[in-house]
Parts: sequence; structure tokens; C-alpha cells
Amino acid sequence: MFNNKTKYIIGVLGVSSILLVGCAKETTMAPAAVEAASPSMPERPDWVYNEPSEEDGTLSFVGMSNVHASEQNARKDARRDAINNVVQYLGTMAKTKFEQVTQSYGLSSQIVDPTTAAQQFEKQMSANLAREMKTKTWHPEREKKSGVWGYKYFVLAQIPKSSIDNSFRKSLDQNIKKQQEEAEKAATQKAKEQSENAIDMFRKMKKEGLME
Repeated sequence: MFNNKTKYIIGVLGVSSILLVGCAKETTMAPAAVEAASPSMPERPDWVYNEPSEEDGTLSFVGMSNVHASEQNARKDARRDAINNVVQYLGTMAKTKFEQVTQSYGLSSQIVDPTTAAQQFEKQMSANLAREMKTKTWHPEREKKSGVWGYKYFVLAQIPKSSIDNSFRKSLDQNIKKQQEEAEKAATQKAKEQSENAIDMFRKMKKEGLME
């Protein structure tokens, strides 16, 4: 039979074999970490970079979304961005026009403030955009956010120039009404003449429109 030393050696070898088998099983069972494959990306169209543009009586604007978990939210975000771009672009155009025309009429900013007049037009424009602006096409992309693939959208949206001019004329009607009230309560003849000149100016701008 085995002596004590031999028994000890056999016992050690047996325990080692069990441990090695256990480690081998764990190594076999543990799945390897696999990163999700990158989604295929369609080529970004040229219209993403060419805006605003004008064609066939319409203005085109591009909106870009942030990265969202759902396509629906990405589309809504892109459309909101397009609306903001329209308002900012047209508001700047209106302010420039107000500045040029008020200078030609010799009106001070106390009579007609181009910044205030442009902001009034922006509010009028924003109220109409939701129903007037039409979506022409979408461009989807995938992008990672916090390590997770999400959706990013570009939208090409269009608005008729006639709708823009209608909003511009409605804002001018408000300015005309205000100046008529100022003329009626004017304390001096000069103040009355300034308001009357402002009314003439707004009527001329209304006839021309913003997009002419």
C-alpha cells in the first residue's frame, strides 16, 4: 500500500486536475464581447449643404436633428430646426429692409424701430409656419450617443414665397394700425407728420412685399 508521502502527492495532483478542468470549463462558457456592427450609412445628399435656396416660387431650408433613440423624435427635431432656420433667416432679411427704408424716409428709431418691427414679423411668421411649411425629403443617419446607436435626421423643407409675403403684410398692418393711433394722439404737428410718414412707408413696403 501507499505510504503517507505517496498519498499526499496523489492528493495534490488530484486537486490540481479538478481545478484545471474547472478553469477550462469557465473559459469555454464565457462569451466573447462583440461590438455591434456599424449601421450602413447612405451618402449625404448635396441639398444638406445648399440652403436656403429658391426655386419655382418656393424657398427651401434644411433642418438637422440631434441624435435620438427613435426615428420619430429625430424627424420632429429636424423639422423644428428647419422652422427656426426659416424664422432667423427671414427675420434678418426683414430687419435689413426696415433699416434701409426707415433711413430713406428719415424716420428715427423712436418712431420705427427696425429690430422691434422685425421681431413682430418673426412672430407672425412662426404662427403660420406649422401649416405652411411642407416637407420635401428626408435624409437619415445613424450616430452613437453615450455608446448607443441612435437616429439623426436631415429634412429639406419648403415654404411658398407667397406665404412669406402674406405674413410680412399682416405684420405691416399691425404697424400701420399702431402709427394711426400715434398720429391721432400726437401732441405736436411734427410728431403727427412722423407717424403719417411711417404709415406711408409701411404701405409702400406692404405693396412691395418682402420677397420682391
